[in-house]
Amino acid sequence: MLLGASGRAYLAYCPDREREAVLRRLREHDDPGNELAHDPQWVQRLVHTVRTRGYSVRAPEYDVDSRTSIAVPIRVRGRVIGCVNLTWRKTLMSAQEAARRHLPDLRTAADRIETLAAEASPSPSHHTTP
Repeated sequence: MLLGASGRAYLAYCPDREREAVLRRLREHDDPGNELAHDPQWVQRLVHTVRTRGYSVRAPEYDVDSRTSIAVPIRVRGRVIGCVNLTWRKTLMSAQEAARRHLPDLRTAADRIETLAAEASPSPSHHTTP
């Protein structure tokens, strides 16, 4: 969650209460990267960096397969419902180059999914009568 691009995008854009609930759960497990959940300043920097940049990047130390990734959130009504992620062999290009080349397409895909998801689900204020 704290090392991968999708997890980072999710955490950066989800509501604060949801982020804290996820971090609480991460603190309960010793999985790689979860130790970062104990550092509120690190989490705050991550959120700020991802939001400023507009996308997240896989942590460089998370090199399990010689690949790297960037991701953008898919949001509907203030909630993150998923992420669009692009992964490639890191020898081919840097994350910055991938973002320069492909971020507009990732954002377009996320925007389209957001639109379709919003149209497919009733708004929270929409009530049906039995």
